[in-house]
Amino acid sequence: LKETSYSLILIDLELGKESGFDFINALKAMEFTFMPKLLVITASEREDDEVKSYQLDIDSFVRKPVKPAAFKALLEKYLNQRDRQGPGLR
Repeated sequence: LKETSYSLILIDLELGKESGFDFINALKAMEFTFMPKLLVITASEREDDEVKSYQLDIDSFVRKPVKPAAFKALLEKYLNQRDRQGPGLR
């Protein structure tokens, strides 16, 4: 992940062997030139999952099923931020 610049990473809390929380912690431990926005998307209904996600300093938390128009607007917000910050980000 460090080899390429990303503007946004979507993270599901249910990843199989590891949890999304483990993945977030691993990302936070990396030294990115530009830290990507972290968006958690999950079917979890547990309020503590949302609280824990924000305690890990994510940028957004979205519950499934997503509302397509709202989700599109959120993605556009982050992608527009990327465009203002310059080239080289995916």
